[in-house]
Amino acid sequence: MKKRALHMVMAGVCAVVASLVAATPAHADWYPNRYWIQAFHSDRCLDVIDGSANEGARVQQWDCNSNWQQQWAFNQVGTYQGMPLFQIASRHTNYGKCLDVLDGIMTNGQPIQQWTCDTTPQQRWIQERMPYVHTRGGYDYPVFRYRSMKNSTMCLDISGVSPNNGARLHIWGCHNGFNQMFDNWDLGSKY
Repeated sequence: MKKRALHMVMAGVCAVVASLVAATPAHADWYPNRYWIQAFHSDRCLDVIDGSANEGARVQQWDCNSNWQQQWAFNQVGTYQGMPLFQIASRHTNYGKCLDVLDGIMTNGQPIQQWTCDTTPQQRWIQERMPYVHTRGGYDYPVFRYRSMKNSTMCLDISGVSPNNGARLHIWGCHNGFNQMFDNWDLGSKY
């Protein structure tokens, strides 16, 4: 009798745990679409170097391609002064790693890395629409600047305004340079 009661209790516990796991899928709030984040000044895409899935892997710009380390998802986590506030996660890590300011240090040239997604402000990005469009294939795409939530005077920036593959993504004081502007190209089901 005790054995049967124990089995019933264990079955009930397993059912409760299974329902909780099923009710909270990983990254349920992530936007379902995947995007290239394309630098306005170079037409190159944000890319995790060598497709690394490791903590601390740096981000660069590279020719846009079908590799998953160039595909990003946006999770809106709020607003800041009327502008959307996002976490930005990489597809090649199953959306488990986000754009992150190395060590949360807000100085010019501080690298952007991928790090396990969390709630820290160095992983929150204010999406500010800029007064430009990026025209591709006869369509106009809005252009954005991404300000850090930790310090809204610091923006994502391609190092040295370089147009070349391998130029690193870091933060820099916000200005109106095109190397701080990006458009989000919705890949839909393309890749």
